[in-house]
Amino acid sequence: MILPPTSRLTFRRLDPVADLMQAYRMQSDPDVMRFIRAPDTDIESVKARLRLWKDYEVKCPDMGVWLIVWAETGAIAGHCVLREAEWKEGNDLEIGYVLLKEFWGKGIATEVARNLCDYAFNRFDRSFLI
Repeated sequence: MILPPTSRLTFRRLDPVADLMQAYRMQSDPDVMRFIRAPDTDIESVKARLRLWKDYEVKCPDMGVWLIVWAETGAIAGHCVLREAEWKEGNDLEIGYVLLKEFWGKGIATEVARNLCDYAFNRFDRSFLI
């Protein structure tokens, strides 16, 4: 499932091979990861995380991780997620996002969060998200 686009953003699924270096760039940056978790310091950790994300996408095709693409240029701005908390079936649904620093301050986080919320509430029978 692809998230619907917004006026400035499109979304696509992550390719673990083609998008590895971009994912590493995000996941290894301490500023970008400040409120998420400790940054990944080696590429093997990022590869393992991408495999987890792809496995979850197969198991739950309407959820998972999407790359956030700045529509005007096609540049990857970050990634976002809709998942069951802690990746465990039956847990509350959780949204999240990570943005590269050059895309901070443009209102993208709000745009992504609204889009994820709209999608989640329309697709799943849940009364709240975390």
